[in-house]
Amino acid sequence: MRSELWRILYSSVKKKTNTTIVCFDPSKKALSELKKNIKLNNSKNIKYYNCGVSDTVSKSFFSDDISNFKNSGEYSFIRLKSSYRVATTTLDFFFKNFNLKTFKTIIIKLDIEGYEFNALIGMQKILFNYNVIVFLELSRMLLNKKNFNFKKFKIFLDINNLRILDLNLNIINIKDILNKFSMLEKNKNTIGDYILVKKSFNNIKNFNK
Repeated sequence: MRSELWRILYSSVKKKTNTTIVCFDPSKKALSELKKNIKLNNSKNIKYYNCGVSDTVSKSFFSDDISNFKNSGEYSFIRLKSSYRVATTTLDFFFKNFNLKTFKTIIIKLDIEGYEFNALIGMQKILFNYNVIVFLELSRMLLNKKNFNFKKFKIFLDINNLRILDLNLNIINIKDILNKFSMLEKNKNTIGDYILVKKSFNNIKNFNK
């Protein structure tokens, strides 16, 4: 859990006492900071787990040694001298015994350094069964993953009856995204955050308010 996301989530928790937040982060360092914030703010409805979110339940090498990266946002599943093994899970597997029906809306924020598509593949049951709003970052790191291309992404969206929105809730298509990537400056890595929702989810604008 990175500090910017923490501030956003904590702000929502303060306003809605019936909100439950579940955080996943493979970085022990990041979770240590999160624990400090939880204690500082006396938060009671935040749970956290030291694991990565992916399309498989397994273990992988992970490094959060800042000397190997430009900043903490680049911590990665990579095998280096500083790496240690971390569990990965799918959200479908993790939440299979949770009673998610008690929540009107489930919000999922993905900022996982190019592994967003893996995480989406691992949550298809949740996407199918519940009202879900997914915030995700689209970056060059995502484009560089072997299991990702926009043809697969479009098929995934169609199968799961999803549409893409920008943060102003305008409908975006794959061509729009491809065009933004084609115009992205070489020194920049991301085209920004987007939203995935079911096509049948008509209350997104009311939720935004």
